[in-house]
Amino acid sequence: MAQTSFRNKVIHEGTYYILRRGFGFVISFGGMLLLMQAIGVENYGLFVSIIGIISFMGELCKLGISQYLIRSESEAEQRQYDVAFTFVLLTTAAAVAVGVGISFLLKAWLNNDHIQLPFLATLIGMLSGAYLLPALAKLERGLEYRKVAVYELMNQIVYYASALALVYAGLGIWGLVIGNLLQGVMAVAISGYFSRYRPRLVWSWELLKTMLKYGFGNTLSKRIWEVRTLINPLFVAKFIGLEAVAAVSISIRVVEALNFINGAIQTISFSLLSRIQHERKRVENALNEAMLLQIISIVPLLMGFGILANWIIPYFFEGDLDTVLHIYPFVAIEYSMIAIFSMPINMLYVRGANWEVSKFSFAYVGLFTLTALLALPVFGIYGYAAGEIVALLSYFLIHAEIRRSYTLQYRLPLICMATCIPVVFLPVLPLKWALLVLIPSAAIMFSLYRKIDAMSYLHRVLKTKQLGVSPGSK
Repeated sequence: MAQTSFRNKVIHEGTYYILRRGFGFVISFGGMLLLMQAIGVENYGLFVSIIGIISFMGELCKLGISQYLIRSESEAEQRQYDVAFTFVLLTTAAAVAVGVGISFLLKAWLNNDHIQLPFLATLIGMLSGAYLLPALAKLERGLEYRKVAVYELMNQIVYYASALALVYAGLGIWGLVIGNLLQGVMAVAISGYFSRYRPRLVWSWELLKTMLKYGFGNTLSKRIWEVRTLINPLFVAKFIGLEAVAAVSISIRVVEALNFINGAIQTISFSLLSRIQHERKRVENALNEAMLLQIISIVPLLMGFGILANWIIPYFFEGDLDTVLHIYPFVAIEYSMIAIFSMPINMLYVRGANWEVSKFSFAYVGLFTLTALLALPVFGIYGYAAGEIVALLSYFLIHAEIRRSYTLQYRLPLICMATCIPVVFLPVLPLKWALLVLIPSAAIMFSLYRKIDAMSYLHRVLKTKQLGVSPGSK
């Protein structure tokens, strides 16, 4: 009875969360377009560089403690949340101090006098992360995804409403900076209302060591993985310019918007997988279901945008942002591969194979960074694209590790991905070649979806309300 109640809650809350993320990405993407048109591409690229670096610093400060609070098998107590709050408050304050020095280095590296003051002001917003970590961990541990969804949606509304109002009032990039700070304040208020968490300054070396020991491996691999997000604000900005930073950011935002279902699935997967991790067959079925489900949920959307991009991009963007058309196919390929391998990676995390994931992350970031550094000065934006593609070789490390425990079926997911690839390149192909690519790809995809009966498959997966049980099993 308890297990059925748990499954029902996961499906109910998870479905709501998926729908909210889809709606949220519409708001986010629309807000981004309006902001960019209001302040200009270069200023938007400048803010993207600032927020990218500070977001990375903020994640570093957490050191995996949120994973401990969410996934620990022991019952979470108020004292654990308070110790986490105290520790992250200290690390964040230290990061703000370090960030002051970084602002001078960033100004010199990008040779841009306008980045330092907005960077320092945005840096202050990091402090809200100390409260948000335990408050949101408390909600996720309780599988309160409906509340998490409302929290995220309200955050987006506050940010875009305030930033747009300030930008149209004539504040330029400072409208985005102040809007970001207001969002941080509202995030604390909203998460506090939902979680009922009241912070206290509490210190315990013993408890902190347990948290850090649990979370360090997870944090190490994820923070190595997140280094790839610095390539755009640091290297693309340095070698090509801030307009190219904006173009790459738009391409990533478009693909993330199309990937909203998978993002929600990944968010709820830890709680699900951790509860069946000792049942090999159920895990194997769950992984195979998830791999196919994630790729069939994103491929039609990626193909659809590839078909319409030549009309969408020029309509919304001007000038050099035609670069979006050239970088989009490569970002789409990257996220298709992520869709296939994200659930096996999550399973490795659940099993505590953090070092194996860290090796993959290091290989991915190393290949991406080295290729981009060598290729950006020579090939421009295609140097970034080359880094995206070369880095995909690192997924062989995940395959080699996961196959030791589970037998995964890659054939259908890879066929879906291969069929998608020609279509996402339509924006940069001449019309006659585009038609030659589109017609057979669409025919193959239609035939494939009929074979697997994609919509019925999705319906049956949800109807089972039981992760790891094949929809056709009895």
